[in-house]
Amino acid sequence: MFYYNQKIKESETDADDAFGDIEFPPELTNASDPEELDPVGDELARSAITIEEGATTATVTWTTIPDEESEGEETTTIELIETEDYVVDAENQVAQVTIVDAVAQEIVGTPDDERLNGNFGDDTITGLVGDDTLVGSGGDDLIIGSRGNDSLYGQDGDDVLEGRLGFDHLFGGGGNDEMNGGIGRDRLNGGSGNDTLSGGASIDRFIFATNQEFDADDIGVDEITDFVVGRDKILLDRTTFTAINSIATDFATVTSNNAARTSDAVIVYNSNNGGLFYNPNGSANGFGDGAQFATLSNGALLEVDDFVIRS
Repeated sequence: MFYYNQKIKESETDADDAFGDIEFPPELTNASDPEELDPVGDELARSAITIEEGATTATVTWTTIPDEESEGEETTTIELIETEDYVVDAENQVAQVTIVDAVAQEIVGTPDDERLNGNFGDDTITGLVGDDTLVGSGGDDLIIGSRGNDSLYGQDGDDVLEGRLGFDHLFGGGGNDEMNGGIGRDRLNGGSGNDTLSGGASIDRFIFATNQEFDADDIGVDEITDFVVGRDKILLDRTTFTAINSIATDFATVTSNNAARTSDAVIVYNSNNGGLFYNPNGSANGFGDGAQFATLSNGALLEVDDFVIRS
């Protein structure tokens, strides 16, 4: 398909303590809601090509925008059709352009601090000793931090992010991602999609922030596999969870999803199944504009002190 795109920036920033910041690099942009040209059957609607008076050639240029789908080679045919006003040489009447899908890459860093970028294939990106920024793209990527305090960004696709050693920042982006912080104080933000988050060893933060008001489609339902009560933290951003005033008064534990739907609390945890809910409409039945946004699959018994609220 042919697309033109509108670009947006995704960012997630936190600077409240010694854990440091996590920020989507400002130079990274993603196509948002690309719009298709109007097709006619399998053809694109025709447009005029003008050859200036006295000229013998004209150049037609299209900017290709990746659709982030692996579909093999795609061929575009351009045909000039004769009319009674002019004749087209048969040898030059038809031209074809073939777009070749991106090939998966294996990218390995150096001991220096550096930025490594994937393409739209299913890439493997590995940092080494430095404090690296490792960025996937449209494919289903494997991104490995290794040593150093690394920042890993999956972007689109169903990615696997492994921080390993160091104090790492992991941001899944789109897709259903698997993220493991490894050893060190790590920060994990799944982005959109239904992600699997494992902090690993040490003190970790699981971040829920979309830079806009809560939307179940934007935040998904993430599984947290290894939350340790009294050590790890769940960070909720007020930009997304706008109904929170104080976690001390806005948090409750229940033992069924039905009880969660009618709880007075804004953040409700079902200790029987690990479901964590945003309930902005309080005791009114249902969650209003909220929904479940996480599951703690290890049966952790959450308490008020396990949350951090960021303004």
